[in-house]
Amino acid sequence: MIKGQEALVAQVKGTAEKALARFSEHVTRVEVHLSDENSGKSGQFDQRCMLEARLEGRQPVAVTDQAASLPRD
Repeated sequence: MIKGQEALVAQVKGTAEKALARFSEHVTRVEVHLSDENSGKSGQFDQRCMLEARLEGRQPVAVTDQAASLPRD
């Protein structure tokens, strides 16, 4: 289970805003979904991040990545 701690939310929001800054005039919505694919059991690459960006006049763009752990600052 991934805990929705305020620091993690702030980190993800800051990273997404920085990465999409040059497109900010065209981005209408961004959704980020973090999940633990093994629900608390240990496993390789069981942390999943899915990001969907909606741009004016275009179809949504979605990307997914998996990792062994979430980065922590």
